[in-house]
Amino acid sequence: MEYSPAEGCLVCPYCKTEKLVDKVPIGEGWDFKTFDEKGEVPEAGASVYICPNCKAETVVTGFRTAEQCPFCGSTNVISAENLQGKKPDCILPFIVTKEQAVAGSKRWIKNKWFAPSKFKKSFKPEAMRPVYEPAYAFTSDTESAYDGRLGENETRTVGSGENRRTETYIRWFYVKGTYVKRFENMVIEASVHLDQRQMDKIGPFDTANALEYRKEFLAGYVAERPCDSVQKCFETAKSKMDAEIKRGILNKYSADHVDYLNIYTNHKTIFFKAILYPIYHSFFAYRGKKYEFFVNGRSGRASGKTPVSPWKVGIAVLVALAVLAGILYLMGIFE
Repeated sequence: MEYSPAEGCLVCPYCKTEKLVDKVPIGEGWDFKTFDEKGEVPEAGASVYICPNCKAETVVTGFRTAEQCPFCGSTNVISAENLQGKKPDCILPFIVTKEQAVAGSKRWIKNKWFAPSKFKKSFKPEAMRPVYEPAYAFTSDTESAYDGRLGENETRTVGSGENRRTETYIRWFYVKGTYVKRFENMVIEASVHLDQRQMDKIGPFDTANALEYRKEFLAGYVAERPCDSVQKCFETAKSKMDAEIKRGILNKYSADHVDYLNIYTNHKTIFFKAILYPIYHSFFAYRGKKYEFFVNGRSGRASGKTPVSPWKVGIAVLVALAVLAGILYLMGIFE
């Protein structure tokens, strides 16, 4: 039996018999400050396969075997012994079908105006593969003490007579205070093939609807093993949190310049969950180069890389220059 995104349950591909899967909501997760990932091993009945071509490690359950790598298409995958690593805590099951993902991808490719026409026509829906990608979702209550010196642009009139003029100057002022923010389910990828920028582009994901992990959800699918540790992923999450905290503090003030801003953040609580996210993966080969793209298995949102047609870019530049010349002419600059 295989898990069907359309039916939301296990379905036999031959007799169409359906079997429900227990769908249990997930709690806050693990306490990051006390968690020790040493000794974690994959669940019983799971097989790990390694692709020597792209280094991806995928997990399949039951009696299924990995005949080819879901990322690069290589058929030279090899079986590996059980490897240590964090088992999934929860999962966001696929709700977007392959047919819907293909349709969304066609719309995405159609809107890539700078992509070569031949590239667009080379799209092959059968190359699209559903994969559960590993990630960690971090929730943290933060309290940040800060102090700094900010500047605001102001104007004043100086001189007299013919020398009378308006000038801009910076009014500097000091700030100090406390900023409190709760971060809920910040998603940090732990994949070999999907980087954080790509993950953010096809997001957001409805992580709040994640369900307690059941291996039945993987029936008919493969899942990539996480390549990064919880600790490494939290460092990435912490950097993103720091950036958001800084933006939040600066938004409290009308500042055009920052001389300095010291921020001291205390993560009062940190919880995390190891989650499998549903993503369709595909790639195109164009003029000897491979271009990957991904589709969110919950929303259908697509993103990826495409080649750029120099002819289309040239036309766009000429049009932009023509428009600019017209505007300047109307303003009287060329008169």
